[in-house]
Amino acid sequence: METTNPNVPADAVKGPLAFIIASLVFLCLSAAWMALNPSLLASPKISPESSAWVYLAVYGFAVSGFYGLVYRSVPIVLGVPIYSPQMVVLNLVFHIVGLLILLPAAFYPDMPQGVMGQTFMACGAVTFIVNIAASFKREERPEPASAFLATSLLWLGIMIVVGIPFAKTPLIAFFSGTDWSPATLVLCIAGAVLNAIFGVALSTTTLRIGSTVERTNTPWFAFVLVNSGAAWLFAATAFGPLEFIVFCAALYLVGVLVYLVRFTALLQHREEESLDWDSKILYCALWMIPVSLVLFGFAAWTRHLNKDATFQLEAATLLAVVLGVCVPGLVALFYQTSSILRGDERGADAPLDVRLSTQILLAAFFNYAVGVLMIIPGAWLGIEKMLGLGTLFLTVGALGFLGIFLYMLRPKSTEARHGSTQTA
Repeated sequence: METTNPNVPADAVKGPLAFIIASLVFLCLSAAWMALNPSLLASPKISPESSAWVYLAVYGFAVSGFYGLVYRSVPIVLGVPIYSPQMVVLNLVFHIVGLLILLPAAFYPDMPQGVMGQTFMACGAVTFIVNIAASFKREERPEPASAFLATSLLWLGIMIVVGIPFAKTPLIAFFSGTDWSPATLVLCIAGAVLNAIFGVALSTTTLRIGSTVERTNTPWFAFVLVNSGAAWLFAATAFGPLEFIVFCAALYLVGVLVYLVRFTALLQHREEESLDWDSKILYCALWMIPVSLVLFGFAAWTRHLNKDATFQLEAATLLAVVLGVCVPGLVALFYQTSSILRGDERGADAPLDVRLSTQILLAAFFNYAVGVLMIIPGAWLGIEKMLGLGTLFLTVGALGFLGIFLYMLRPKSTEARHGSTQTA
């Protein structure tokens, strides 16, 4: 089956590749850091080192991957090229420089350079928002996928205004004395990153598997619930009380479940009987969101009962969201978008190099999944040996993800090009 999209411009911009590669490199560095210090997130309290790791994992991997995924998917979701490829490069420079300044600032909160790092990241976010918003102006009819992407831009803008988590003081005095740091992480992941994953998944998976599911209002219903939940969950996490946090998490959970109903129907109406591993990995990542929300609710309840409780439950929740949801979700969508833009065939008609890339993806995901299944309970229970062994599997899987994406940058094989010519 040929997966090329007639609406995808042939001259799709190459700049987003740097963001995707950077995000996977940051993922490998995050995994290696945990392997060198397994107790990094199992300590009773937040330390400067754990704050720096959060910056590397969330802003290094997740936000870089979010930028790269949105840039890479604009030609697929909207059917138009990115407004300005030069702004993509500018966004990359701002973001990387800002992150490199923020990492040492985590160890020295009084460093004036910390605000400078945040300023660079904010400039990168503004560049990104303007660039993508200019592309949205060309769309004639709004779709749920583009609505999810547009909303992710909104949450990103609010996140930058609120400030970088774990800084000594929030930029806005209104948040002083509140739990604004975890609230900002909620806004970053549940608002910006997951909205992008939801939107891109609807479009690329439909195209990738040739789904013939009928249009309904279900994704719009999920869109409203998810973003209402994200908005209120940010406020609830910052200000409380517990009952409000649980209600908002439940609202977000209902939105995710409605989305999963639609996504499951999308998978069931595929053209071929078998389902590729990139779609399976994406489906697993989406189902990890309800699991993470349950962990979040339990951690909030425990913190309510005991204000002096250790940081372990929150660490396990953060690891579940970042490692269990964002990493496999973004990696699967990196693979899908690259396959679509390359015009790779799938199924029995796929050439040898495409089938090989699928097997490498499966092997990397197996090692990665084993690591995640050991790290999350290890962080929860504070078992360093389980964490140490899990981080080894995690590092192997992360290196495999980077390797598979670099492998997909290869020129298309002669066999594949010949097959595509015959199909045309």
